[in-house]
Amino acid sequence: MNIANHQGETKNMTDLDMSEFILINPIEGSQSQEYHETTDSDEMFFNRDRTVTLLNLYKTYKPKVALGKIKTIKRMWEIISTEISNKLRITIGPTKCKNRFKVLDRGYKKFTDNNRKTGRGRKTFDYENQFDQIYHKKVNIEPTILLSSKTISVNPEKPPSTMINEEIPNDKPSTSQSKPVQIPEVATCLQVNSKRRNPRISYQKRNEILVEIKNDLKNYYKEKLEVDREKLQLKKDKEERKRRKLNIENSDEI
Repeated sequence: MNIANHQGETKNMTDLDMSEFILINPIEGSQSQEYHETTDSDEMFFNRDRTVTLLNLYKTYKPKVALGKIKTIKRMWEIISTEISNKLRITIGPTKCKNRFKVLDRGYKKFTDNNRKTGRGRKTFDYENQFDQIYHKKVNIEPTILLSSKTISVNPEKPPSTMINEEIPNDKPSTSQSKPVQIPEVATCLQVNSKRRNPRISYQKRNEILVEIKNDLKNYYKEKLEVDREKLQLKKDKEERKRRKLNIENSDEI
């Protein structure tokens, strides 16, 4: 597979330095870390002002696609890129806007997934407020169900999606806001008594994770190829404009 590098040269995929494709994850362990995911081209082009403008325009126009006021997602990105170009006096295409949003969207989802899991240091995301507004804060960061050695506690503000029979003991009042719930032996798949995991299930889960990683890499290569092609086309257009300008100047001198 051939791909264009940053200088516009075409190389075979096997000849490329894999460092061009590696996404550096932040080091886990600290209590507060900044979580972001980006590519070299995005880092150079999209500063905070441009990124915030992109997210605000997406928040404005995405509902119009659902309502049918904008016919396609492709048309939405064309409108967004045009408004960014006019507002910030820059030249940007719809593909670059779409790719930037996809990268940020993946980073936001990983950020919320990390903070949802217990035992991990909380991380920060630069554009958390903007994405919270886009998704109307639908992402649950606090866990709905908390497990202990003998009971399962349900957050009263965020009930689980499945029905659970609740039995509140009368002899001892609960000091916490969560309600202890007894799970029926047959009606649920959650078991209080710890059992050894099935090796087959663990192996299957590892395979699913590997497949997901493979798909992510495949999508990343595809997106990077689109970005590189766009950069190459912009370079060709720039050279063509310079050539035409030079021809016009030469004809005027004659």
